Amino acid sequence: MHCTRLVENTEGIYRSIQLNSSELLDNFLKGDKRALARIITHVDNRSNMGTEIMNKLYGKAGNSHIIGFTGPPGAGKSTLVSAVIREFRKRGNTIAVIAVDPTSPYSRGALLGDRVRMLEFTDDPRVFIRSMASRGKVGGLSSSTYDTMTVLDVFGFDIIIIETVGAGQAEIDIVQTCDTTVVLAVPGLGDDIQILKAGIMEIADIFAVNKSDKVGAKELSILIKNMLISNDSKWQVPVCLTSAINNTGIEEFVNTLNDHWEYIKKKKNILHDNRLQNEIINRYTNSIKKIIISSSILNNCSKLIRSGEITFTDALNLITKQLQS
Repeated sequence: MHCTRLVENTEGIYRSIQLNSSELLDNFLKGDKRALARIITHVDNRSNMGTEIMNKLYGKAGNSHIIGFTGPPGAGKSTLVSAVIREFRKRGNTIAVIAVDPTSPYSRGALLGDRVRMLEFTDDPRVFIRSMASRGKVGGLSSSTYDTMTVLDVFGFDIIIIETVGAGQAEIDIVQTCDTTVVLAVPGLGDDIQILKAGIMEIADIFAVNKSDKVGAKELSILIKNMLISNDSKWQVPVCLTSAINNTGIEEFVNTLNDHWEYIKKKKNILHDNRLQNEIINRYTNSIKKIIISSSILNNCSKLIRSGEITFTDALNLITKQLQS
């Protein structure tokens, strides 16, 4: 287990003074979980201190197994994640969880309920749980998920679990962020074929048919297996039957997660390239949004479209030309 720094710092409590980035980073590297939490807050808020610290951490990451859980609402992601944490802890692993909750498009608030559902791990010093708001970002993740994951990786957690918003098919960002992508399916949600559309099928490294004690679970697992396309890869996507409530199939499921980790270790550098590409796209997209919102051209083009002076395509071309200038 490479997590040698993951020990509670007992050398006193933080004073009310504001720590500078060097002091905060020093405490972080000593294994202080208070410093870890503060750095994540800076990173999530995109503060100058957060950026300064991240520039010192990027090259140090790459040892943790990053596991992403996605699937439709009601699939039992949080319950399964809790069961997986318990199993990993039995094996002596340290675990961090990033639970992404949806942000309201109206109030801009988020419930951050996943942390409430995992209260049983509050007193475990080897488990760290952080809820984050998606802040309107599509794709199932928060805009700062990658940086937070990097911070947790450098801190020394063996396993980092990312639980997505739960929008299902739209959540394909996770495949460019995680080493292992788990797609949850559950019987009884209506038309089972809805969860097996193109997009969600291709991103899964492992399928988990959760709530396997329900009627139709085995049939759903067979349906998924029949829809999986064989490839030349040595890794053939498995379909695991799990019941987080009854704690059945969890040990076998965690074994499968570890098997995929052993397989993917050889391709870790490719995943780093994908994450860098994804982050560049995210930041470029955010920059474009800010330019368009702050510019009057959007409002002007809308007026011209309504008056019939230009077409919708003309407006797109005008805005694109301004962005390129």
